Amino acid sequence: MGNHKRAFMRGLFGAFGVAAASSGARAETSRNWSPALEPQDNWLDDTPARHRQVFDTISPEGVARALTFTHTFYAANKEAYGLEPKDLAVVMILRAGSTGFGFTDTFWSKYRAGLAKRYQVTDPVTKSEPAINIYNAADRASLLPTNGLTFDALGWMGGRFAICSVASRKLAAALAADMGGSADAIYAEMTANMIANARMAPAGIVAVNRAQEHHYALCYAG
Repeated sequence: MGNHKRAFMRGLFGAFGVAAASSGARAETSRNWSPALEPQDNWLDDTPARHRQVFDTISPEGVARALTFTHTFYAANKEAYGLEPKDLAVVMILRAGSTGFGFTDTFWSKYRAGLAKRYQVTDPVTKSEPAINIYNAADRASLLPTNGLTFDALGWMGGRFAICSVASRKLAAALAADMGGSADAIYAEMTANMIANARMAPAGIVAVNRAQEHHYALCYAG
Protein backbone atom coordinates (compact mmCIF):
# COMPACT_ATOMS: atom_id res chain seq x y z
CA MET A 1 0.00 0.00 0.00
CA GLY A 2 1.44 3.35 -1.02
CA ASN A 3 2.12 6.18 1.41
CA HIS A 4 -0.72 8.25 -0.03
CA LYS A 5 -3.19 5.41 0.40
CA ARG A 6 -2.06 4.71 3.98
CA ALA A 7 -2.41 8.39 4.84
CA PHE A 8 -5.88 8.45 3.33
CA MET A 9 -6.98 5.40 5.34
CA ARG A 10 -5.58 6.87 8.59
CA GLY A 11 -7.50 10.07 7.92
CA LEU A 12 -10.68 8.18 7.11
CA PHE A 13 -10.57 6.05 10.26
CA GLY A 14 -9.67 9.11 12.28
CA ALA A 15 -12.77 10.89 10.99
CA PHE A 16 -14.87 7.84 11.90
CA GLY A 17 -13.42 7.97 15.42
CA VAL A 18 -14.26 11.65 15.81
CA ALA A 19 -17.79 11.07 14.52
CA ALA A 20 -18.31 8.12 16.88
CA ALA A 21 -17.03 10.13 19.84
CA SER A 22 -19.29 13.03 18.92
CA SER A 23 -22.28 10.70 18.58
CA GLY A 24 -21.50 9.14 21.95
CA ALA A 25 -21.29 12.56 23.59
CA ARG A 26 -24.64 13.54 22.11
CA ALA A 27 -26.22 10.31 23.34
CA GLU A 28 -24.83 10.89 26.83
CA THR A 29 -26.12 14.48 26.82
CA SER A 30 -29.55 13.24 25.71
CA ARG A 31 -29.66 10.68 28.52
CA ASN A 32 -28.74 13.32 31.11
CA TRP A 33 -31.07 16.04 29.77
CA SER A 34 -34.03 17.24 31.82
CA PRO A 35 -36.35 20.20 31.19
CA ALA A 36 -35.80 23.56 32.83
CA LEU A 37 -38.78 24.23 35.07
CA GLU A 38 -40.00 27.80 34.70
CA PRO A 39 -41.54 29.52 37.75
CA GLN A 40 -44.57 30.60 35.67
CA ASP A 41 -45.50 26.92 35.40
CA ASN A 42 -45.44 26.15 39.13
CA TRP A 43 -49.25 25.90 39.13
CA LEU A 44 -48.92 22.52 37.45
CA ASP A 45 -47.27 21.18 40.62
CA ASP A 46 -49.71 22.75 43.10
CA THR A 47 -51.43 19.41 43.69
CA PRO A 48 -50.92 16.41 45.97
CA ALA A 49 -52.43 14.13 43.31
CA ARG A 50 -51.06 10.65 42.73
CA HIS A 51 -51.64 10.73 38.96
CA ARG A 52 -51.56 13.53 36.38
CA GLN A 53 -53.47 13.76 33.10
CA VAL A 54 -53.74 16.55 30.52
CA PHE A 55 -56.39 16.65 27.78
CA ASP A 56 -55.55 18.71 24.68
CA THR A 57 -58.48 20.08 22.63
CA ILE A 58 -58.59 22.08 19.40
CA SER A 59 -62.25 21.82 18.33
CA PRO A 60 -65.81 21.79 19.77
CA GLU A 61 -65.95 18.03 19.17
CA GLY A 62 -62.62 17.68 20.95
CA VAL A 63 -64.05 19.42 24.01
CA ALA A 64 -66.93 16.94 24.11
CA ARG A 65 -64.55 13.99 23.76
CA ALA A 66 -62.24 15.38 26.46
CA LEU A 67 -65.14 15.73 28.89
CA THR A 68 -66.20 12.15 28.12
CA PHE A 69 -62.65 10.85 28.59
CA THR A 70 -62.29 12.84 31.81
CA HIS A 71 -65.47 11.31 33.20
CA THR A 72 -64.10 7.86 32.40
CA PHE A 73 -60.71 8.75 33.90
CA TYR A 74 -62.29 9.64 37.25
CA ALA A 75 -64.80 6.78 37.24
CA ALA A 76 -62.33 4.04 36.31
CA ASN A 77 -59.76 5.23 38.85
CA LYS A 78 -62.47 5.15 41.51
CA GLU A 79 -63.77 1.71 40.58
CA ALA A 80 -60.48 -0.05 39.96
CA TYR A 81 -58.16 1.70 42.43
CA GLY A 82 -60.42 3.33 44.99
CA LEU A 83 -59.00 6.74 44.08
CA GLU A 84 -60.90 9.95 44.76
CA PRO A 85 -60.86 13.12 42.59
CA LYS A 86 -58.28 14.68 44.94
CA ASP A 87 -55.90 11.87 43.95
CA LEU A 88 -56.06 12.88 40.28
CA ALA A 89 -54.67 16.04 38.69
CA VAL A 90 -56.54 16.90 35.48
CA VAL A 91 -55.81 19.80 33.15
CA MET A 92 -57.79 20.54 29.99
CA ILE A 93 -56.24 22.76 27.33
CA LEU A 94 -58.54 24.90 25.18
CA ARG A 95 -56.80 26.19 22.07
CA ALA A 96 -57.33 26.80 18.34
CA GLY A 97 -60.94 25.83 17.57
CA SER A 98 -61.92 25.16 21.19
CA THR A 99 -60.68 28.45 22.67
CA GLY A 100 -64.07 30.15 22.93
CA PHE A 101 -65.38 27.50 25.29
CA GLY A 102 -63.05 28.78 27.97
CA PHE A 103 -65.40 31.72 28.61
CA THR A 104 -68.60 32.13 30.61
CA ASP A 105 -72.22 32.59 29.62
CA THR A 106 -71.81 36.36 29.98
CA PHE A 107 -69.27 36.38 27.16
CA TRP A 108 -71.26 33.93 25.01
CA SER A 109 -74.44 35.96 25.41
CA LYS A 110 -72.75 39.12 24.17
CA TYR A 111 -70.83 37.57 21.26
CA ARG A 112 -73.15 34.68 20.42
CA ALA A 113 -73.37 35.33 16.67
CA GLY A 114 -69.64 35.53 16.09
CA LEU A 115 -68.89 32.56 18.32
CA ALA A 116 -71.61 30.39 16.78
CA LYS A 117 -70.38 31.25 13.29
CA ARG A 118 -66.77 30.38 14.07
CA TYR A 119 -67.41 27.21 16.04
CA GLN A 120 -70.41 25.94 14.09
CA VAL A 121 -72.33 25.02 17.23
CA THR A 122 -76.02 25.21 18.13
CA ASP A 123 -77.82 25.11 21.44
CA PRO A 124 -79.30 21.58 21.75
CA VAL A 125 -82.43 23.02 23.40
CA THR A 126 -83.19 26.12 21.32
CA LYS A 127 -81.67 24.72 18.10
CA SER A 128 -80.20 28.17 17.41
CA GLU A 129 -76.94 30.00 18.11
CA PRO A 130 -75.98 29.48 21.77
CA ALA A 131 -76.36 32.37 24.18
CA ILE A 132 -74.56 30.25 26.76
CA ASN A 133 -71.47 28.08 26.94
CA ILE A 134 -73.16 24.78 26.10
CA TYR A 135 -70.37 22.71 27.69
CA ASN A 136 -70.98 24.40 31.01
CA ALA A 137 -74.77 24.10 31.12
CA ALA A 138 -76.08 21.44 33.51
CA ASP A 139 -79.49 21.40 31.81
CA ARG A 140 -77.83 20.65 28.45
CA ALA A 141 -75.42 18.00 29.68
CA SER A 142 -77.68 15.05 28.94
CA LEU A 143 -78.15 16.31 25.37
CA LEU A 144 -74.44 16.51 24.55
CA PRO A 145 -71.87 13.73 24.00
CA THR A 146 -69.98 14.58 27.21
CA ASN A 147 -71.10 11.77 29.52
CA GLY A 148 -72.99 14.41 31.49
CA LEU A 149 -69.86 16.25 32.63
CA THR A 150 -69.69 20.06 32.56
CA PHE A 151 -66.74 22.39 33.07
CA ASP A 152 -68.09 23.45 36.46
CA ALA A 153 -68.50 19.84 37.59
CA LEU A 154 -64.94 19.10 36.50
CA GLY A 155 -63.73 22.20 38.33
CA TRP A 156 -65.49 21.11 41.53
CA MET A 157 -63.52 17.86 41.36
CA GLY A 158 -60.27 19.80 41.04
CA GLY A 159 -59.93 19.93 37.26
CA ARG A 160 -58.19 22.97 35.80
CA PHE A 161 -58.16 24.67 32.41
CA ALA A 162 -55.50 26.41 30.32
CA ILE A 163 -56.80 28.76 27.62
CA CYS A 164 -54.56 29.74 24.70
CA SER A 165 -53.77 33.45 24.90
CA VAL A 166 -52.60 33.57 21.27
CA ALA A 167 -55.85 32.07 19.98
CA SER A 168 -57.86 34.27 22.35
CA ARG A 169 -56.30 37.42 20.92
CA LYS A 170 -57.02 36.23 17.39
CA LEU A 171 -60.61 35.51 18.36
CA ALA A 172 -60.90 38.93 20.00
CA ALA A 173 -59.66 40.58 16.80
CA ALA A 174 -62.18 38.63 14.72
CA LEU A 175 -65.06 39.53 17.03
CA ALA A 176 -63.97 43.17 17.00
CA ALA A 177 -64.04 43.13 13.19
CA ASP A 178 -67.57 41.70 13.33
CA MET A 179 -68.86 44.30 15.77
CA GLY A 180 -66.57 47.25 15.12
CA GLY A 181 -65.14 47.22 18.65
CA SER A 182 -61.68 47.07 20.17
CA ALA A 183 -59.81 43.78 20.13
CA ASP A 184 -57.96 44.76 23.31
CA ALA A 185 -61.24 45.53 25.07
CA ILE A 186 -62.73 42.19 24.02
CA TYR A 187 -59.60 40.37 25.18
CA ALA A 188 -59.98 42.12 28.55
CA GLU A 189 -63.56 40.82 28.68
CA MET A 190 -62.23 37.35 28.01
CA THR A 191 -59.80 37.47 30.91
CA ALA A 192 -62.60 38.74 33.17
CA ASN A 193 -65.01 36.00 32.07
CA MET A 194 -63.04 32.77 32.12
CA ILE A 195 -64.70 29.58 33.33
CA ALA A 196 -63.91 28.52 36.89
CA ASN A 197 -60.40 27.18 37.55
CA ALA A 198 -59.13 28.54 34.22
CA ARG A 199 -56.05 30.57 33.42
CA MET A 200 -54.60 32.13 30.30
CA ALA A 201 -51.57 30.23 29.04
CA PRO A 202 -48.96 32.06 26.90
CA ALA A 203 -50.06 29.67 24.14
CA GLY A 204 -51.96 26.42 24.08
CA ILE A 205 -49.02 24.58 22.54
CA VAL A 206 -46.79 25.87 25.34
CA ALA A 207 -49.27 24.46 27.87
CA VAL A 208 -49.14 21.10 26.05
CA ASN A 209 -45.35 21.15 26.32
CA ARG A 210 -45.12 22.30 29.92
CA ALA A 211 -47.73 19.85 31.21
CA GLN A 212 -45.75 16.93 29.81
CA GLU A 213 -42.51 18.30 31.23
CA HIS A 214 -44.27 18.33 34.61
CA HIS A 215 -45.14 14.64 34.17
CA TYR A 216 -48.75 14.92 32.98
CA ALA A 217 -49.73 12.11 30.63
CA LEU A 218 -51.13 13.56 27.40
CA CYS A 219 -54.46 12.65 25.80
CA TYR A 220 -55.14 14.43 22.52
CA ALA A 221 -58.92 14.73 22.15
CA GLY A 222 -59.01 16.59 18.84
